[in-house]
Amino acid sequence: MNPALKHLQRPELQVIWREYARRLNRGDQPEALTLNNLTEGEQQALADLLGMDRLPGQTMRLSVKKLCKACRVDNTDPFYELAEQVAGPIVNRKLAREQQHQIKAELWQWLTENLATLPYAYSAQIDQWIEEQRSKGISYQRRDEYKNRFKQMLAVLKRLPANGVSLPILAADVLGDPHALDANTALGRLCIDAYCALNELPRNNYSYRLRRQWEWAGVALDGVSSTVLILGLRNSTNNNHREWLQYAADQHEPVVMTYRQICKWPAAALSAGQHTVVLENPSLIEAAADANVSNVPVICSAGQPTLAVQTLVSQLRANGGTVLQHADFDASGLHITKWFQQHTGTTPWKMNERHYLDAIQNLNSPSLPLEHQTLPVTPWDNALSESMQRQGIYISEEQVREDLLNGMHELR
Repeated sequence: MNPALKHLQRPELQVIWREYARRLNRGDQPEALTLNNLTEGEQQALADLLGMDRLPGQTMRLSVKKLCKACRVDNTDPFYELAEQVAGPIVNRKLAREQQHQIKAELWQWLTENLATLPYAYSAQIDQWIEEQRSKGISYQRRDEYKNRFKQMLAVLKRLPANGVSLPILAADVLGDPHALDANTALGRLCIDAYCALNELPRNNYSYRLRRQWEWAGVALDGVSSTVLILGLRNSTNNNHREWLQYAADQHEPVVMTYRQICKWPAAALSAGQHTVVLENPSLIEAAADANVSNVPVICSAGQPTLAVQTLVSQLRANGGTVLQHADFDASGLHITKWFQQHTGTTPWKMNERHYLDAIQNLNSPSLPLEHQTLPVTPWDNALSESMQRQGIYISEEQVREDLLNGMHELR
C-alpha cells in the first residue's frame, strides 16, 4: 500500500472501510456510504479527514467522490485494499450467485439436451420433469455429484425399455454394481421416475409400485410375479403347452401365464393377416369368454402392461401378425394406448373420435365426467383427444362391450 495512505488505517477511520467492504461483498459499486452509530472519536476523525468545521453526528452519508478528494487519490482502487485489510477478503456475493446460477443452468441445459436424444422422450415431458428436479433444489457445492448421478441415469435410460433383462443384470451391465438400482437407492428411484415421467406413466416411490414400474420399462424383478390373462390362445412352441392352451380355448376359459412360462414356452407368432386383441380390463376377458369368442386370442393388459404382457405381444407380432389394442376412453386409457403403439407396435382399435362419439350417442348407462383430466395427445387420431376434452365424458370398456365383442367375432 502507498505509505501516504497508511494513516487511513487508523482505528477511528475503519468504520469507512468496513462499510465499503460490506457494499463490495454485496456486489455494489457504491457512490456513497451510509455510516451509522458513529462514536465521538470516529466523528472527530471523519471531520478531520474531510475538513469539516463541525462533527457529523452519529449517522453520516459520505460521498465516495468526496472521500477520494479527501484522501487525495484519483480513483477507488486503494479503497479496495484498505477494505480487505480491515474486513478480510472481499467476495462479490452477487457475482458469485450469478456464476452459481449460470453453472446450474448449464447443468439443466446439458441434461435437457441429453434427455432429448432418447427415442421415447418429448420436449413437453422433458421440460416438466426438469422443472420438477429444479424445484427440489440442488446444492452448488454438490453439482459434480448431481451431474455424475444424472450421467448414470442417462446410461440406464438409454437401455430402456429393456427386453426382459433382470434389474441386477441391468445395473451390473450399465453401472458395474448389481445393487445400484435397488428400490432403496436414490439412483434407482431417479431412473424409474424419469422413465415413467417421460413416458407419461403413473409415478410414485412406494416399493410395491416400483416393481410394476420397472416391468413397464421391460425389466424383470422375478419370473413369476409378472402375469398375463389370456383367452383363446392356442399356439405354442411346446407341444404339451399347446395342448393345454387348446383345451382351455375350446372350453372358452381364460388362463393366467407368468413371465417365466411365456419365456419357457413362447407363443407361436401370428402370420400376416391374423389378429389378436388386447383389452384393458379383466371384466372384458370374462365377457368375451361368456360370449364364446374363440376366433382370435384376447389378452388383458390390466392397465399399463406388465412385462409378461409386453413379451407375449412381441412374440405374437414377430411374423407380421396384427395386435389390435383397446382401452378406456380416459386419460389413463389414452396413455396406455399411446405407450402400446410406441413401444410394442400395436394398432389402436375402435379408439378413434368416431367410436368415442358413437359411444356417447348410444350410451345406455349414466355418464361420468372426465373430471378435468389432462389428456395426452393421440397421434393415431389427433381429433380424439381434442374431442374428449370438449365432451368431458368418460367411457369405459364395459360400456362399449357389445361393440367390442361384435368386432372380435368378425376378426380372424
